[in-house]
Amino acid sequence: MKSMSSNKKESFKHWYLSHLLANPIIFITIVLLTCILIAINMMSLVIVGKIVDLAISWNGNINEGLSLLNNNILIILILFLIRFILSSVIVSSNSWLAWNANKRIKNEFFEQIQNKPMKFHDTVRTGEIVSLTNIDVGQIVEFINPGLRVFMNIIISLFFSAFFFISVLNAPLLFICLIPFLIAYILTFIRFNRNMAPVSEGFMRKYGIMSTAVQENINAAKVIRAFAEESYEREKFHKHILDLKQTWHKRLILQARYFPSLILLGAISFLGLFGVFLIIIYGNLTIGAIVSFDGFLLFLLYNTYDLPFAVTL
Repeated sequence: MKSMSSNKKESFKHWYLSHLLANPIIFITIVLLTCILIAINMMSLVIVGKIVDLAISWNGNINEGLSLLNNNILIILILFLIRFILSSVIVSSNSWLAWNANKRIKNEFFEQIQNKPMKFHDTVRTGEIVSLTNIDVGQIVEFINPGLRVFMNIIISLFFSAFFFISVLNAPLLFICLIPFLIAYILTFIRFNRNMAPVSEGFMRKYGIMSTAVQENINAAKVIRAFAEESYEREKFHKHILDLKQTWHKRLILQARYFPSLILLGAISFLGLFGVFLIIIYGNLTIGAIVSFDGFLLFLLYNTYDLPFAVTL
């Protein structure tokens, strides 16, 4: 049984990747533009840190300081303009990729349904097919948009962080202190995803059962009234609703236990205080470097909020 389930998972992965990579140029373009976008975000944070240091420790000519400040602000505005253009291209490309994947998956689904023998149509209920077409396919497509974009932002940001923290900000000690938080961040998200996956799967299955019950009651309304079975059908439908409600409550409880965001908030607080300690004791850091460092973690926190809804729900 385990080998069969693993084979099904592998076949699903190959099938899903075939639809995801059906337009490899668009996919590679999204990855490259995301890398450039994250680099621009980090460069902007570094410049913001320089502005903070300039405002705190500038002792030279005021006009010269204002000129440097204006130049840095102008660079940030230019970077944000480029960021806006890149974000628009990424979102549009991601939406186009998801729309085409949705079209191909539904065409493939309808083609397979039409080629099924009559015995299949006699045993499978219409509500189940409607649920598969609208809900399940929609959930698969939602991983591409916005799930894929959010997921790539986090993965690429984690890889880029080592270079920026060590080479650009010159804060290797802060990065070393961040590593335990990142390990806990990754492990808690993996645990959250494993716990949420069966609950989400059960929710979709029960939603399909409820859709089937609705479709059957609508189609058989005359028969139900003829035999005075309204109370029985109402009670049966009420059971489906309560069952779906219990599964929904399980999802809400798991969402309330989504700890990666809390871990990042703890990392921001701890590393901010630890950075101030390094400034006081050793003086080998600046306030601007701490601002840039925590700014990156806030950027990561923003994507972390959206990740579970985009990937698992």
